[in-house]
Amino acid sequence: MNKLKLLAMCVLSLICLVGCTKLQQGDNNVQYFFTSQVLEVEDEYLLLEVFDTGNSNLSKGAKVEVATDVVAAKGCPDFKEGEYARVVMARNIESNPPGRLQALSIYKADETGAVIDDSNNKNIYDDMYIKPSEFSEETLEVLKLFNDEIQFYDVSLNESAKSYDITIWIYRDGEWVDEGRTYGDVKFIGDRIALRLTENSCDIYNITINEGYSKASYQLVETSFSNSMSKISRRIDNEEVLELNKEVPIWVKIGTEATSFSVSDFEKDFREIECNAGIVITLTVSDKVVE
Repeated sequence: MNKLKLLAMCVLSLICLVGCTKLQQGDNNVQYFFTSQVLEVEDEYLLLEVFDTGNSNLSKGAKVEVATDVVAAKGCPDFKEGEYARVVMARNIESNPPGRLQALSIYKADETGAVIDDSNNKNIYDDMYIKPSEFSEETLEVLKLFNDEIQFYDVSLNESAKSYDITIWIYRDGEWVDEGRTYGDVKFIGDRIALRLTENSCDIYNITINEGYSKASYQLVETSFSNSMSKISRRIDNEEVLELNKEVPIWVKIGTEATSFSVSDFEKDFREIECNAGIVITLTVSDKVVE
């Protein structure tokens, strides 16, 4: 085992233990929710009375404080006393928590517990995304040793997602072919995925914070970019929404005989880009159960 691979294993082990800033998915990649009536509205929190426990450990009738400073970028809707709220959390909690709860999202609901569909509050499935992981400065310095060969992404899913598929596509003999994939029930995708990509190999890591990781390795043959005049590599660099049954390119490496690329090329399906070499890693989240 060479030194770089050994270092990669050490970094992965460390990341499995320490997690990342504002990790937004739940235990075993499940989000927890409950529905409640608003008893009191303050700038910093809502006082809620639970009437539908959802999949949480809360007791019906429990009174809890929930911070209005939620993780979701769209923030917390404005509530009035007597209205109803659906609360989504990253971690399950005890039946009668003593402190103030931190939520991923808070949605307006009706008296039945159904989420209200409006311009600021579309539905409970808004929190499906993939985004680059955030690390400390010390960890980032270590990752620089890999010369951008390895990338980490946090993945947030909810109960609508049943399975996932990470596929490696190779451009060979004038067409894109499926070179390998890892797939299964969403509980196996972990809290985070890591991709290590070279011209000769690809490693896919499924990481569960504080527990460990699984790894799938693939040898990539005939993927040389030596005959390409221009090469470009693009990765997801911001939070991107995951839609059910829609393929999302995570990492795209393209080579072409032309001397330059157009930015508009990457706004279309990668299969439509004119190239003579290429490696693409995609993620698809589905509402279909994998047997």
